[in-house]
Amino acid sequence: MAMRDTKAPRPPLVELSFYFADHSTDDGLLQVVDYLIAQGARLAGEVVLGEAGNSDSIGNLTFSRVDQVNIGDREELESLIRSAERTVAGVRLTNVGVGSSGRDIYVRVLPIPEEAVGRDRHPISLWCDGRAFEPDARPAVKKRAADGIISLFSSIIAALSPSYGAILVEWPLPCPYEILSRPDGFEFSDAYLGTNYVGESRIKSIAARFGGRKIQFENGMLFLSSGLFGEVGKSAEDLGKQVASAIIEADQVRRSRID
Repeated sequence: MAMRDTKAPRPPLVELSFYFADHSTDDGLLQVVDYLIAQGARLAGEVVLGEAGNSDSIGNLTFSRVDQVNIGDREELESLIRSAERTVAGVRLTNVGVGSSGRDIYVRVLPIPEEAVGRDRHPISLWCDGRAFEPDARPAVKKRAADGIISLFSSIIAALSPSYGAILVEWPLPCPYEILSRPDGFEFSDAYLGTNYVGESRIKSIAARFGGRKIQFENGMLFLSSGLFGEVGKSAEDLGKQVASAIIEADQVRRSRID
């Protein structure tokens, strides 16, 4: 059966990405998919299969093996994930609503370095339509799309309490190992930090220095400095480094407890 592509998200892809330190990669993927289904989304049938084995024992799920198959329902999706015969690297959803620009989205499992396997989970990313963010897009269209993206991102944060996250364009969210290796914070112009991961005092410290748009959640704070979602504000150039530093410190504390 041929895969449907009439409503696929169009580039540049806006990536709403999350890291869940306290869940396996498979559980993180299912949590995101289940939340969206609960809000009215439907499985579009298309699933991306990668390597054989367990997701958390593999760096890049689609490094050498990738296929697309159709599924009928949520139970079949979970059966695929739990079987470990092939990893599930992506799920296509339709009827997502706000934030999708009327297109389907892909929920993808992002690769991590081989050196991070066994210590980190895979980030989970929603690949959304980004046509409205092209340079020639009308301001009203861009604002409407930006408001939708923030609404979708915020709803997932409030419901699932990720450890950290970011909104990126055609760029992957790094796992903690990658941030430690390159702590410049390039990926964190629009970033979320979870209180359960970095602590309330660290978030308050960053917020006190940041003059851009902030959105407070019961479980953390979203900082927006790219200009896509509001005015840049003072100290925006330092935001990424501060976020990266907070994640590195939290990861080190977490490792010390595990060891």
